[in-house]
Amino acid sequence: MEGAGQEVTTFRSAQWYAGTDRNAYIHRAWMRRGLPRHAFDGRPHIAIANTASDLTPCNVHLDEVAASVKQGVWEAGGVPLNLPVVSLGETQVRPTAMLWRNLAAMATEEMLRANPVDGVVLLGGCDKTIPSLLMAAASVDLPAVVVPGGPMLTGHFQGATLGCGTDVWRLGEEVRAGRLPAETFLQSESAMIRSRGHCNTMGTASTMACLAEALGTTIPGVAGTPAPDSRLLEQAHLTGRLAVELVEQERRPSSILTRGSFHNAIVTLAAIGGSTNAVVHLLALAGRVGVDLTLDDFDRTGSGVPLLVDLQPAGRHLMDDLHRAGGRHRRPPCRSRGGRRRRPRPGPHRGPDRPGRPRPHAAPGRPTNRPAPPKPVPGDHHRLRLPTQWLAAPLHRPRPPGRPRRRPRLPGRPPRPPGHPRIPLRPPTLGSNPGRLRAGSVSSIVGATP
Repeated sequence: MEGAGQEVTTFRSAQWYAGTDRNAYIHRAWMRRGLPRHAFDGRPHIAIANTASDLTPCNVHLDEVAASVKQGVWEAGGVPLNLPVVSLGETQVRPTAMLWRNLAAMATEEMLRANPVDGVVLLGGCDKTIPSLLMAAASVDLPAVVVPGGPMLTGHFQGATLGCGTDVWRLGEEVRAGRLPAETFLQSESAMIRSRGHCNTMGTASTMACLAEALGTTIPGVAGTPAPDSRLLEQAHLTGRLAVELVEQERRPSSILTRGSFHNAIVTLAAIGGSTNAVVHLLALAGRVGVDLTLDDFDRTGSGVPLLVDLQPAGRHLMDDLHRAGGRHRRPPCRSRGGRRRRPRPGPHRGPDRPGRPRPHAAPGRPTNRPAPPKPVPGDHHRLRLPTQWLAAPLHRPRPPGRPRRRPRLPGRPPRPPGHPRIPLRPPTLGSNPGRLRAGSVSSIVGATP
């Protein structure tokens, strides 16, 4: 570090550790609890902003992910440091986790500012954790990269698939309507959440993971990797290596989160049928980096994008199915209006020394010869318009005469009284045959024609 004739790169952490004065002595000495002397010789110190918590069930496995990130950081010559941050569990926090998103962002931002770190790996999963982490990293403008915690595996109950966040509402309504015994409803409780990970529907958690990748803040292909999948740990290891590279190259969120990146995220949001909460999060994140993003941009950029992914709650399938079919990279929705490809903005995974990931063979897509979207009405811009004829799976489709039911009636369920109205919550999935979905086939998930 101090050899004559050597070019020395001074990182932010050197403001704490470099030198022979008393303050530097204290900072080094209190960190010498297993760290060797050369940990303070000028190498980058990488914080791992970890939202693991027993009270955030979707993120409870992130300590294991953090261990893989640490291995990657050490391998690349950095020093990994675990940094527990505010964790918001959507299913547990009352009255709503959204009330604390800004608090979580500010707390993480101040911890990054106050500590001797040069870069940060953001570990999030449950709905508000990835947005708050990105907002914090954008404000402090330290090199940052995201590792989404991943969705849980598909649940099964009495031969039927269960999608958490969607089926719980449908089954609850069927109990209220008298079509499902309360005992059967309670038995499904232990089968709904099959594994670690966040919700396996296209809710806010899955949406923000996909948008984090579309923004250029993850390594390619990580979004949607199921939490129990060993490949998530491999990608976490590679992310740790990447974090060190970002610090050495001084690639900060301000150079990645550009207006073009947000437009790519809006196109992705429309194409995957993502959560409307993402609009609020993207606007907040854009404000942190000084990008002038408005609701009108969502109309102009997203209103002409068809829904390409057939996932609950707008469709039939779940995140595990989408991952097996190739994930977001099977058909990357990076098209602007008029069908032209938008040039990807340089993110942490792009550059002349890091070529793009080769995509699999072309997958069948949804026909694009659809009716033109309605023109935005002045003063009526507070929603993202997706015409119903573009939906991958309508909310309710009448069964043709003579066609058998797609799912058997659950044991013990009383028949519906004659004339009782059917509640068109979504297409039935209970009893659907997942074996019809070939591994690697995308036609029934991406681009399924109504």
